Amino acid sequence: MLPICPPYPISLDTVLGCGVFRYFPPMEALDNNGRPLLEGRSLRWSLPPENYRTCRYPGQRHGHSRPMNVGALQQFMASRRAVLAYLDSLSQAVAARLGLTDPLHLTLRVSHAAYHAPKLCLLACSGPQAPNSVMAIAAKLGHGVYEGCLGVLMRAAFACSEATPAAIADHAEAVGQLIGRKEVCAGPRHLMIEVIGAMQSGLDTAQRSDVEDHRASVILAQHLWRAETLAHGNAYAALALRARTEQITGFNALLRHARVTFPNALEIVQAVTENRAPRDGFLRAYTEHIGRDGEDLVSCSAALDMAHRVLRLTPDNPVLEVVGGSLRRMSLAAFAQLDDAIVASALAPSDVTAMSPALLDMFFGPHLTSNLATPLCQRAIAT
Repeated sequence: MLPICPPYPISLDTVLGCGVFRYFPPMEALDNNGRPLLEGRSLRWSLPPENYRTCRYPGQRHGHSRPMNVGALQQFMASRRAVLAYLDSLSQAVAARLGLTDPLHLTLRVSHAAYHAPKLCLLACSGPQAPNSVMAIAAKLGHGVYEGCLGVLMRAAFACSEATPAAIADHAEAVGQLIGRKEVCAGPRHLMIEVIGAMQSGLDTAQRSDVEDHRASVILAQHLWRAETLAHGNAYAALALRARTEQITGFNALLRHARVTFPNALEIVQAVTENRAPRDGFLRAYTEHIGRDGEDLVSCSAALDMAHRVLRLTPDNPVLEVVGGSLRRMSLAAFAQLDDAIVASALAPSDVTAMSPALLDMFFGPHLTSNLATPLCQRAIAT
């Protein structure tokens, strides 16, 4: 039932007992019907051959050598109404808490919350539980839609206000995002539009009647979003330093050095490889402040501001080493504060360990900086 943590040089027990990072390992678990949450991406379970067939949809997937997972599609169709209702109410909860009215960012955050929601069951205070099939299906859909929305932002394909369900689905088709590493997306276009439409229901402010039903999922996703932003900033600074000191120029070499356990790390590696800051869309996704972003986490807010500054620098910027060192020091307090907030919300067990410099080294690699970073960090935390 518990997640696993390959290929990072940290034991599963360490991750599960250490701050918000215990929510980062992939969800290697089964739902209450015995189906893997990761489907074909699972390293622990293999799907029977009857789950797959050649794709017949028009477009880039048609007749592709990678198969279509019809088993996952059949699971969705069997619970379609319940899954759409779940995503509809989750969207209203996200919009109510974050105050989002931009359809693209709302879809991004709803899909992110849906993807992580099963972790509430896998890491529950009372012990691991199997997520129900509706939550599991929504998590799988969330993963695909999340990557699709981030793709739109990264490429600045169209204005956020123009992010209709059809526009998001068609963009994913146009840029090849419906072809995964092992299989192609099993959803026909009309179902993609239907799913994304449910994720955008929070745009209707007249609804939002059952937002408390998903309070735990939205709070967890909110804390994980902050943790991912801090992780992006730390990894970017660490990889940039390695690229300079070890003269690593190849993409694959940098990828082997990446000690990150969150989605979309490839943009960080690509940015360092190309000696640039992460793409503007990536920055707008992960550094944009939301008006009503929940509780006031002082140390975390200061660290997030530093992470935003790190991500806007190019790898060869001489300031990066100093601010990167500041971010590392600030992240210790920020990760601990995020974890305290999760525990205080009764979302996770309280027997956790705060992040330490040694554990940050294991995730991000050694990142030594001059002492000039220390007073900067102290001033930032104090404010």
